[in-house]
Amino acid sequence: MSTVNFFLSKQERRGFFESCFEYRCRIIPHLHYGENSYYELKSIEEYHEYGEICPLISIVNDSYQQYPLEMDFFEKESKKTYFIKQRYGGPCIDFYSPVLAEIENKKIGPGFLSIYPFFYHSDQKITQSDFLSDFFNKLSLYIKGISTPIKIGSKKYWVGNDAQARFKEDEIEFVEINGFDWDEILK
Repeated sequence: MSTVNFFLSKQERRGFFESCFEYRCRIIPHLHYGENSYYELKSIEEYHEYGEICPLISIVNDSYQQYPLEMDFFEKESKKTYFIKQRYGGPCIDFYSPVLAEIENKKIGPGFLSIYPFFYHSDQKITQSDFLSDFFNKLSLYIKGISTPIKIGSKKYWVGNDAQARFKEDEIEFVEINGFDWDEILK
């Protein structure tokens, strides 16, 4: 699995999705849906409404998407709730960021941008195309271009420049990571 780990501020996430819309991506939030269809965010305004409260988002583009994302459901009290099945359909690029920590507690947690080496469509295994890899690299370069790399344990994280500035001004905090001192690294 190809992954870019990051700590991005709300403003940096918005900028990332603005670039996705410029690339004509469709942004699909992983929500609980009342019917067997998902909602595609097609503008930054729609991202503001839905994307900022949803930690997991699929990014799709016609250059690499072969199938619609597949859904499944669970039933509770005789009511079906539908959700997007990861790795089924697409393929897609996953964007995860724990947005509620920043909204509710002014803390930025670790997120990631990733693609799986293969996906499924029904029973068929779909391998990653060059178009998907190239698009993932393009989006990764955006994150790396607005960030500074740091190493936490054995992982490299890209810490957004805006997130760092807000941390230095005591406007936000980063989530605590065992054995890592943010003040020592960033202030």
